Amino acid sequence: MQGDDSFTKVTHKSWLGRFGSTIAGAFVGLILFIASFVLLYWNEGRAVDAIIALDAVSKQVVSVSAEVVDPSNEGRLIHLSGLVDVASNLVDPAFHVTAPNAIRLERRVEMFQWRENKETKTEKKMGGGETETTTYNYVKEWSDELIDSSSFERQQGHANPAMPYQSKIFDVKSARLGGFTLDQSQITQLSNFEPLSVEAEDGKLPRGFRQEGEYLYRGKAPDQPQIGDLRVTFHNVPVQTISVIAQQRGSTLAGFKGERERTINMVSYGTLDA
Repeated sequence: MQGDDSFTKVTHKSWLGRFGSTIAGAFVGLILFIASFVLLYWNEGRAVDAIIALDAVSKQVVSVSAEVVDPSNEGRLIHLSGLVDVASNLVDPAFHVTAPNAIRLERRVEMFQWRENKETKTEKKMGGGETETTTYNYVKEWSDELIDSSSFERQQGHANPAMPYQSKIFDVKSARLGGFTLDQSQITQLSNFEPLSVEAEDGKLPRGFRQEGEYLYRGKAPDQPQIGDLRVTFHNVPVQTISVIAQQRGSTLAGFKGERERTINMVSYGTLDA
């Protein structure tokens, strides 16, 4: 992060304006207070539903071998462990980066951008008024999300360009656990991404990109980035041993509808018992 420039804005508010703001603040606070109880009740209800559902299915789950699909378990909640197998390698079509033997491939894109930070101090004056001093500080930093500069207090000289590429995750279309097929809801639960080393191939990167160490970079100098410069890294979830509790539907593993309409569809890393 780099410090760049700042400016200060001072506003004055009379006692009448302060009174109006106090009333409005109290009204909003009351609404939030009531909403917090509603949210707490809803959240506690979901927690109770989960406990009841898990307690019920713990008496129903059947541990099976991942290698053999037993038709007698059709529709039942089963538990199994094994090494995930994928049919093909994952490829990022924009950057032509391949992740061999991976379940998921993640492209992380960062752009060098402006960010606005602000700090406000309030000083009470005689007669009931107050003076509000807000300092806006503009810094340059790397961000994997576009920072909307149109909402900045001082937009001139702090415009962020559009991001031509975004971060994205590519998942395998087919992954198997022994004789069973994982569905997408199970694949997306696997989030232990690891850095993926890439070697850029000449002529296959998008225009303007080159390899700079661990990054694919677009810009003049990585050690002196400019607004709009891009850097891209890749991560993947490699094939590994997992444990699953789900419903057997033919040779596919799917979510199981349990008590309180709670769906049981659990994936963990390693070999675990039910």
